[in-house]
Amino acid sequence: MIHAIAALPLLAAAIPQDSDALAPSVRAAADTEVRIATYDVGDLTGATELRELRDSVVRDDIPATVRRAALDRYVELLDTGAVEAVTDELVETIRAFVEPKLAGDLERVIATAPGEITVSGREQQQAWVEAFLRQTRAFDGMIEFRMRIYEVPDGALAALVDGRSGTVLAADAVALFQERIESLEGASTLMVPRVLTRCATLANIQLVEQTAYIKDFEITVLPDLHQEIADPIIDVLQTGIDVDVRGIPSAGGGLDVHAEFRYSTADKPIRAEKVRIGAAGHEVTVQLPEVRMARASARFELAPGAAVVMATVDPGREEGEAPRDLVFLMQALRVGPEDVGDAMDAPIDPAPDADPRKGGR
Repeated sequence: MIHAIAALPLLAAAIPQDSDALAPSVRAAADTEVRIATYDVGDLTGATELRELRDSVVRDDIPATVRRAALDRYVELLDTGAVEAVTDELVETIRAFVEPKLAGDLERVIATAPGEITVSGREQQQAWVEAFLRQTRAFDGMIEFRMRIYEVPDGALAALVDGRSGTVLAADAVALFQERIESLEGASTLMVPRVLTRCATLANIQLVEQTAYIKDFEITVLPDLHQEIADPIIDVLQTGIDVDVRGIPSAGGGLDVHAEFRYSTADKPIRAEKVRIGAAGHEVTVQLPEVRMARASARFELAPGAAVVMATVDPGREEGEAPRDLVFLMQALRVGPEDVGDAMDAPIDPAPDADPRKGGR
């Protein structure tokens, strides 16, 4: 099954481009090059709406029905924890992209309150955060990630991109690469997903297989009956392809993208082992999954229409089986507000093979 999830959407429908909202309160950190700045990001996280709702609830100069509606919405936001979640998401985005990268214990980004973040960092890092917040406030529309995930014979990628995973292809080279990789002998297309998400928001795409197995047993003692009952504890093993992506606007008009690809496999059938449990020494069978995972992550800048190629080795090949590589081709596109509806309604290309263990084998 394919899950395309755009998690934790920003709550503000229209993001104001008020430069005054960017001004941080700054406190100099003594005897160090690190500076501490606190930024109000209420307009990006829904905290501003929360404050306005709270103020409306206690006002006497507006109708009671309006105050009641404001209270209901205020309680809804508090109960869901949406403002805190989006603030945390913004913090994670800054940590992933800030330049220069955070280093040492003094350089940190934390959420100090819903709708408020504090950055302890060098001048270059503070400047990056200020620019990032300006660009995020000015960003209109959404980001669409388009991916094609292939399985190819080991070493086949080298002939296509000079042997380098993480190669960025110009817009006019994407179609040619796609044509060449799909014509490789033994290559197969596992998945052709896409996901639409908001700027600076984590999106997750999965093609997974879930398998229930007996993890353990729980003993229940019935003293009056002089009995022990062993109840199985069922867990779920999840394997397959799992992709996390997020994007932010870059100064050059493209998008900065941070992506992590995980590919996991497990031996089938799951290994079983007999054990004795309880005072009576009941013999039961538990299952012990053996999971292998390959992981690839990178950060890169994509111009309009460009794509990045990443690869990781298949972690689950069996003895005697030829090694294979998993190849990810990904584009990140800006979608204007007038085109968001069409992008959401566009059909998703079907995956030629829904089982990542079957392609090309």
